[in-house]
Formats: sequence, structure tokens, C-alpha cells
Amino acid sequence: MLAELAVANAAFAVIKETVANGGDIMAAGQHLFSFFDNKAAIAKKANASGSDSEAFFALETIKQNEKALQELMVYSGRAGLWDCPVEYPDDGADYLWDEACLEWRAEGNTPLHADE
Repeated sequence: MLAELAVANAAFAVIKETVANGGDIMAAGQHLFSFFDNKAAIAKKANASGSDSEAFFALETIKQNEKALQELMVYSGRAGLWDCPVEYPDDGADYLWDEACLEWRAEGNTPLHADE
């Protein structure tokens, strides 16, 4: 679990640095996926281990970083970026348009970052 937390923290640091240096948050796309993949791995291990202080503090760190990441995506990304799913549509478009995002959400889907 500590390895996943270290990777998630490193990914978050790169994302934050990219935005701080005036870059587009989407330029750090690989690190965004790494952050959320490791978040899921930590949550899975935390649920499997039951009540464990290491798991608790790892999840708390991830939650704090996720809140900061949400602010970065809201203020540095395109409109609605935080609420849209993190995936490409089947038609090969560059990103999901807001209408497509609304349709996707209306079908009962939740964003990748939503608590499971």
C-alpha cells in the first residue's frame, strides 16, 4: 500500500507542478490516470485489510490530494472537466463534449473519480 501511495503522491506532484508552470492540466494526462489507478488500488487493499491505521492514513492522504486535484481541474481545465468521465468516446473524438457527458451521466454512469 505504501508503494501505491508513493506513486499516487508522485503523480499528484507532477500534475501540480505542470499547472504551476503554466501548462495545461491535460498535458499531465498520464499522471492523472496513474493517480486514479493507484487510488483504486489503495482503496481495494484498504477494504481487504479491514481496519488498519496505515490504510486509513493512506486514504486520507489520497482524499486530500483528490480535493486539490479537483480544484486544479475546475480552475485549470475546460468547463465541466471534473464531472465528465475520464475516457474517450467510441467515435474517436478528442474528448467528450459537454452534451456527451450529460448523456453519459443520464445513463446512470458516474465519473471515474467518484467514490466507489
